[in-house]
Amino acid sequence: MEVEDAVAGLYRLPLAEFVAGRDRLARQLRAAGDREAARQVAALRRPSVSAWAANQLAQAAPHAMAELLEVGAALAQAQQDALAGRPGAARRLRSTSAQLRAAISRLSQRAETLLLRAGHAASDATLGRLAATLQAAATGDQPTRTALAEGRLAGDLDPAGFGLPVEAAPADAAPPPAAPGAGRAGARRDQARLAAQRALERTGQAAEQARAALEQAKAMAAGQRQAALAARQRAEELADAAQDLAEQAAAAAATAEQARQRAEAAERDAEALADRARLAQDAATAAEDVHAAATAALEELQDQLPDRT
Repeated sequence: MEVEDAVAGLYRLPLAEFVAGRDRLARQLRAAGDREAARQVAALRRPSVSAWAANQLAQAAPHAMAELLEVGAALAQAQQDALAGRPGAARRLRSTSAQLRAAISRLSQRAETLLLRAGHAASDATLGRLAATLQAAATGDQPTRTALAEGRLAGDLDPAGFGLPVEAAPADAAPPPAAPGAGRAGARRDQARLAAQRALERTGQAAEQARAALEQAKAMAAGQRQAALAARQRAEELADAAQDLAEQAAAAAATAEQARQRAEAAERDAEALADRARLAQDAATAAEDVHAAATAALEELQDQLPDRT
């Protein structure tokens, strides 16, 4: 069970990490001595994008997935009842078919969001394969239904017929042999019943395929509208950001201009102060020269005066 849980964990990883996670798990199993499990794990193939999305839905939308599986089981039973000619089977078949389409549509829309968030293209082809896989798994055998519920599908699935389980009778089955002693009337009734069953299956399959195509087209159209809305919102956000940047750039330019003007004013003030300093220096030098001349004149005058001693 621990190995099964570890393998299930691989399918919950981002798709780009699957191979590295698989190889790491295989090495761990070999190191633990479980070579057979290691061989099986190493042989696992990376799932397709659509199968990966189906596995992610099991974790991201468990309630919707449980609803899908419940409706799938009801549809499989209704199909068997219709083939057996049970009363009211056709009405139940129509009802459960519509419920299954609605459940697949809801999960497809959720998967589109998961794909886009993970960086994968939610193309029409991918969503179509996802819808087919969900239908096939929901109406398939129990191991397949369990794999879908646990999010460990290894790849895409294709619905058998229009969702019949493998144990259901195929459309081209031969009529059952008449019971011993049965007359021609009984054989004709059996043949008519089988022909009616075949016709019911063919018409039901055609109607189901047409309705599925319509639902897929609606889902894809809704997805395109959502993508367009998201792109428009993103464009508006970018436009607002660009406007903010433009306003910030304009404010920065105004601040830079004010700084330049202040720098020029400071340069002018510095030049004026330098001029004043030069004038003060010249005045100081001239004063010193006058003082020196006055000192020399005084000394000369004193030398010329007679000595009174």
